[in-house]
Amino acid sequence: MTWVASLIGKPYAADGQGPDAFNCWALVRHALKIGHGLEVPVLAMDTEEGWRAIGLRAKMAREWAVTAGRSRAGDILSMVGARRDLHVGLCLDSVRVLHTSADSGEARVQRQQELRFLGFDRFKVWRHQCST
Repeated sequence: MTWVASLIGKPYAADGQGPDAFNCWALVRHALKIGHGLEVPVLAMDTEEGWRAIGLRAKMAREWAVTAGRSRAGDILSMVGARRDLHVGLCLDSVRVLHTSADSGEARVQRQQELRFLGFDRFKVWRHQCST
């Protein structure tokens, strides 16, 4: 996956839309486009409330659905924690996630389990309906 390697180390920026710097949602959007040929909507990703306010479910429900199964390549992993804002990453397989945040300062690949140590404790896996 050379497209993943091309994104690792790209700087985080709260308003970054790529290709030189990204916020978490912009990184997921860009990675889905170059790695999977999928387009997803532009969303304001400040907080979970912000996601709800702009109608994430309405925008995503046409093509994406929350799944109870294990994550796989191309799934979007959304996560929150008691003291954490909403965050997203792109699953590379059932274990690894590509994401970026202010904490890390750059795009990186981490194991899903490591995200729990960063304070995230509630996860949802979003799967594109064409890949079910």
